[in-house]
Amino acid sequence: MKIFMRGRGRRLSLILSLLACSAGAQFPGSPPQAGPGQIDRFDPRPSPSAAPEGDAVMLPPFIVEQGTRTKVWYYLEDTDLEILSTGSDLAAPEFARNYHRQKQILARLIPEKYLWKSELPQILILVEDEEGTQLSDNALRDFFKAQREQAAASGRYVRSIPNLRLVDRDRTVVFATHHLQSRPEYDFGQVFKTDSFSQVDIAIAAERDRLNLVFTTDRIGFLLGNRAPTLPAWFVHGFVELYARSAISTQSISIESNHWRSPADIEALRLESDYPREIIPFPRFFELNPTDLSGAPLRAWREQAALMVRWAMFADDSAHRDALWAYIDRCEVAGRTERSFTRSFGFDYAEARDRVSDFLTEALTQPVVLPIEGLEAPPDYRQRRATPLEVARMRSEWERLEVDYVRRQHPALFDSYHGQVMATLEPARRKLSDTRELDAISGLLEYDLGNMETARSQLESAIGQGVDRPRALQVLAQLRYDELRSRLPSDAHLTLEQIGPILYLLRATLERDPPLPEAYALFGLVWMECESPPSAIDLNHLLTGVRYFPEQPAVIARTAIVLAAQGHLDRAVGVINHGLSFAPDEATRRTYETLGRKLEAALQTAR
Repeated sequence: MKIFMRGRGRRLSLILSLLACSAGAQFPGSPPQAGPGQIDRFDPRPSPSAAPEGDAVMLPPFIVEQGTRTKVWYYLEDTDLEILSTGSDLAAPEFARNYHRQKQILARLIPEKYLWKSELPQILILVEDEEGTQLSDNALRDFFKAQREQAAASGRYVRSIPNLRLVDRDRTVVFATHHLQSRPEYDFGQVFKTDSFSQVDIAIAAERDRLNLVFTTDRIGFLLGNRAPTLPAWFVHGFVELYARSAISTQSISIESNHWRSPADIEALRLESDYPREIIPFPRFFELNPTDLSGAPLRAWREQAALMVRWAMFADDSAHRDALWAYIDRCEVAGRTERSFTRSFGFDYAEARDRVSDFLTEALTQPVVLPIEGLEAPPDYRQRRATPLEVARMRSEWERLEVDYVRRQHPALFDSYHGQVMATLEPARRKLSDTRELDAISGLLEYDLGNMETARSQLESAIGQGVDRPRALQVLAQLRYDELRSRLPSDAHLTLEQIGPILYLLRATLERDPPLPEAYALFGLVWMECESPPSAIDLNHLLTGVRYFPEQPAVIARTAIVLAAQGHLDRAVGVINHGLSFAPDEATRRTYETLGRKLEAALQTAR
């Protein structure tokens, strides 16, 4: 790959060309993306101290089949939630009221800006169980039966609705069943709030005419772990652990005491103020990646993460909470360094470690109780009959995500699930006059299945008619780029005229939520291969990608190369150094160091 430069020495051009080649070899196209239904940035499993024993159960997702009666679908919407429901007229409004309340309660613990968000409303499909909903595998019912028995034995029983969340890059969809019309003692099964069932999104206690909803730890982990800019791993896991230990009532949030090492250690710490405390030194603690740990070291790291978050949020009458948010904000710009920590908290790592160590006994003995007051009353939610387009759009969105989930987890069931989504999509696309949203869903389905020509045709149609969902824009930009490159020699520069249709889509993507790393990586690649320099606005887009995704080598490397090609070598080195402070693993760190050395050499040559 050649880098276009004006007025630069041959040696600098050579270094940048080598740099570009190494980047191209390691980061072809876009960064590896999680497929629909996949959570890629956060391992939601709570620590063993807080969770039931055993691995997460990966079962086939729910599938809606027509029963003996024709389903009547109802629709309800809020600012960030759409509900498609059947059966009782109580279920959807009651769910929406509880959802509205739970969001406010969560905001008492953490500012909304630290949570993943999307311009697309979350979809909830809420189906009455007796209307013909079929759980797609008998193992699912066996699972809930076993959980009921385990819960009854332990006393930790919650009657709840079986539900599952599937995720695309720009949208989440939840499927749940309900039964609110009769049989008040009907037992929906049991789900621990700590989510031993894979990707359960909500825990809902069910009575005859009421739902009480609580977000699960898996949902909280998703909202934190997929937020951009990336939050520190210790904060994500520590907050989730804290949430797992909370009990939310109508009056308060009660957070039980932390776990530490073993019951014997906890008892000794309660009785002896000078009992040894195994606190991981802070430089190492902040640098550790939990994905590189297992067994006792992972448990110790998670326990310290929970202790650190509890200290930062509640120690000394919450005196450090504002400093915690300031530290997270500062890290996004200045990197995760001791300097960022000291400027935020007012003391260095050594003193912080001492303070956290001193706080340990309090964390193990004293619960935290936060009153819930002044919550905003929910709107007067009213559902109505859903239109055919709403039914087709929301059902096919869920079924599209099911197809990819089943393709990866249960390939033997692929044909059944693929047939279901086609049975929803194709008749609706033939009968309805406005099919642009269905075209986008169909295009994304075909793209995820590898049918690129069909995907491009359908996405071109959808976006040409005004669809602007982030992932559809990003995928079509990728398809346009791939088609352009397939017609050119591998070392050919791109012209502004050639990249214009690609940049149009990418700029639209970059202005929407959620930020997509694939879009920033492709944006950098296009400008890296273009013979003309980017505008100041587009350079700013690239630097925004660095702030959002410093752990993504494709984003970091390509931005650094574009900056260097324009003569901004010092800024390019700064981008690499910023990425180094966020490197999620040793391989990424080595990649950044190699690129950094090449840029440093180019910088010395230019001087």
